This record gives sequence, structure tokens and C-alpha cells, in this order.
Amino acid sequence: MAVGPFWADQPQQVEIDAVALAGRDREAVLVGESKWATSEDAGRLSRVLAAKAQALPNRAPDIRSSFGRPSGPAGASVRTLGLTGLSLP
Repeated sequence: MAVGPFWADQPQQVEIDAVALAGRDREAVLVGESKWATSEDAGRLSRVLAAKAQALPNRAPDIRSSFGRPSGPAGASVRTLGLTGLSLP
């Protein structure tokens, strides 16, 4: 497993805060964003991240998304992992 940011500028600029790669093929299995605003809507962020994930060269068909924010994601789907400041050790 490897985790790190992803940037691309072709065909358009894409930035993802964190991408988790797994397996020998280093397939992207999770994409994540860090947001400090407490009013972010996880449903909207999920759609934005799904669009950004299309730029990844090797992604899992069931890629998941994760958001970190101070109070957790509002409107998160079942495929979204929510992290808050309280989730961290």
C-alpha cells in the first residue's frame, strides 16, 4: 500500500489530496480530500472526486472516496469514509 497526492495537467488540471494504491499493480483503491470548512457537502464532494479519479491511470472499478474535515462529512454515502479530527489518535 502506498498513499500520496496526485497531480495531472492533461487534458485538464486535476489535483487529489490523497490516493491510496494497493496490490502489485498499484491500483488506486481510495481517493481522499481534506476540507477545513464545516459546511462542505459530502455528496457534492463525492461527485467531484469521482470526476477527478477519472484522470488516474490505474483505478479500481470500485474505488472509494474519503473526506477529512473538522466535524465529518454531511450527506455522506455508504461508499464514503468520513474522518474527523476526533478520528485521529
